[in-house]
Amino acid sequence: METKHQEYSEAYKQAGVDTLAGQNLVQLIVPFARKTYNKNVVSDIGGFSAIYDLSFLKEYKEPVLLTSTDGVGTKLTYASFFGRYETIGYDLVAMCANDILVSGGKSSIFLDYLAVGKLHVHEMSLVIRSIAAACKMIECSLLGGETAEHPNVMKDNDFDLAGFMIGFCEKEHLITGDAIQEGDVILGIPSSGIHSNGLSLIRKLFYDPASNTPPKDTIQKEIFDFLKESILLQPTVLYEKILYEQIKNKMIKGMVHITGGGYQENIPRILKENYYVELQSWDLKSPFKEIQEKGNLSFLEMTHVFNCGYGMLIFVEQKNVNSMIEQISENLINYKQTYIKVQKDFFPEYPEWEFNWNLPYLSTEPKILGVVKKNSKYNKKVVFL
Repeated sequence: METKHQEYSEAYKQAGVDTLAGQNLVQLIVPFARKTYNKNVVSDIGGFSAIYDLSFLKEYKEPVLLTSTDGVGTKLTYASFFGRYETIGYDLVAMCANDILVSGGKSSIFLDYLAVGKLHVHEMSLVIRSIAAACKMIECSLLGGETAEHPNVMKDNDFDLAGFMIGFCEKEHLITGDAIQEGDVILGIPSSGIHSNGLSLIRKLFYDPASNTPPKDTIQKEIFDFLKESILLQPTVLYEKILYEQIKNKMIKGMVHITGGGYQENIPRILKENYYVELQSWDLKSPFKEIQEKGNLSFLEMTHVFNCGYGMLIFVEQKNVNSMIEQISENLINYKQTYIKVQKDFFPEYPEWEFNWNLPYLSTEPKILGVVKKNSKYNKKVVFL
């Protein structure tokens, strides 16, 4: 049997698929996936399916299951170009977990799908380790996934990611936006940068790795440093770590995850009929300031594409604003500290990378961005003053 397996693997390898490389990848990532396990995990990686004990749902009166699936988009091109893979998994997990959180859910189970042109074991093990690190941040179990090698379909150095999240919530704690009323305040919770959106525009404005043009001068090097330090290595924030306590305490009436489509497309998803929001414009900070200047874009154009410094919006009563800002500001500090700690645990062989793990763009306080209005005279759900 062993001989047949080796012969089959060699024949498959000649066709462009290396099954032994796949086995080596699993051996490298299993210890890190296990770091995300909790008492509910029944199966280990390698089985035909993942098994998760749902007995804890007996504690719920009316348990609700929430699901989300998403990808990372063209940010992957910069990961390959710069050879830095220790943050890209956060983008993948966060894009799914943040959408679960918007409805009030706690993320519990994550699965990933990795497609490659050719399986480069070391690089892809770093990708999956970053996925596991992100799951660890929010106490979510990475139960398994799929790695698919597509020779002659994808280029050798190309890869793509998709993630699948399952979360749970008590039905009475679901956040639907129905509780939002006129006069409620909208707080912007800081992002760590662009997160995973607008990369196609950034590639057009600054640099597209597909061009394979090496740095030619100081200006080009500055652009490369900006793209690596300010775009790639500042991953999407996992807002569950920052906001879940406030959700459990029923202090948040509505939430909006600012992803593709920016403010104009995402805010209407939470608003009832005849409601709209008035938002005050604000000064853009790095990296959004550089993007705006490079593209000669208006503030309004920026808000159609980017989070512009605030990756999650929460709707709260006026009386709770000051206490919420204070609590969330403390949680942001703790988030940065936890992030560095987890990164050291999952990437111990790269101590020199710690400099990049300080999340400098996550140092601002939550900001009052606007208020909820009713009976709009505008044909818009979002109005910037």
